[in-house]
Amino acid sequence: KLQFLYLIGSFRYTQTTVNMSDALSVSTHRTSTQGSSSGSDCGESSSSPKSGKYTIRGANGKTLLVTPWFPQGVGKARVGLRHEMYALGCLMQLTDAEGASRHALRSVVQQAVASVWPEATVKIYGSFAYGLSLPDSALDLVAEGCVDLSEMDGVLNSLASSGLEVACSVVDGSTGFAKLTETSTGIEVTLSFVAGRSTVRQCVAEVRHALARFPKAREVFALARLILRQARCCDVGTGGMSSFAILNMVFKACETCPRPFDTPVLLMHFLRMYADDIPADGLVVQDMFNKDGANVMEGCTRTPQLRAVMMNAVLSLEKWLFNKGTGFRGRTPLSSLLAYDGLWGAERRGTVVYAVTQ
Repeated sequence: KLQFLYLIGSFRYTQTTVNMSDALSVSTHRTSTQGSSSGSDCGESSSSPKSGKYTIRGANGKTLLVTPWFPQGVGKARVGLRHEMYALGCLMQLTDAEGASRHALRSVVQQAVASVWPEATVKIYGSFAYGLSLPDSALDLVAEGCVDLSEMDGVLNSLASSGLEVACSVVDGSTGFAKLTETSTGIEVTLSFVAGRSTVRQCVAEVRHALARFPKAREVFALARLILRQARCCDVGTGGMSSFAILNMVFKACETCPRPFDTPVLLMHFLRMYADDIPADGLVVQDMFNKDGANVMEGCTRTPQLRAVMMNAVLSLEKWLFNKGTGFRGRTPLSSLLAYDGLWGAERRGTVVYAVTQ
């Protein structure tokens, strides 16, 4: 039955993407959550997972939907996937304070590394360096110029005294690795040690260039990470895929999408790409940002779950769109994909206020 619905959805792809691109007539501005409800059309009721109430009554008596990315409420008839994804992206961005705390952590690690290897340099890479970090993303660091890794324990002891708890560490020849947690903020840090220079600076530059070329990849990447994480497909240690692998998957979709600057169209194209049958020997996604072009899905054993998640997402979005008026009371397109109770705490980071005219 699911395959049949999927084939029907494929046949109606053009109509679907057009419907999904319907604009939401709103005005937006960036604001903090504190005091953000003033001046909105919402009633005084608030929504939380404890109360289980995801709708509120507007000042004109109409029902408004409430989600973590629409905390002030929005009329169901005015919900559009493009603006909903934009609102979710704004919700999940780091605040200035969260960004500053990560830069401060890098400075702490730099001081500890330099106390052992004075010529060593600690560099940031990964999602934070790309500007794609989620609030609970790990901070990826690499220490270059660590000529004698027998001294690595001294660095880790120094970091432990600075409030960074060491979860694990390993040395393999001329490279080392440690996973740490900053006890006061809970920020996880992955720290690599190399004797020479790494390629992270070039990789960061390449990713930033790709993001400038395909700016809508940011919103699709954030949503992809959330839905794959809730399906437990993002833990490399248990056979999941890394964030870097997901990023490569999104950019691969950008290069083949006929309209990569239209967020709903790009999202559906991305989901359909990986909802198709996966080869028996596993999914191959080449690294687009390193010369070796290695398979970033190497070691991933959750490709069947990946395909199931993508197919379910395609079917859910199409069902929501074609049955918008019935059967999905109190819901939005992204609500059909995300179990978002855990996102309510993210409101402290600020969100987009939608002034909706009823």
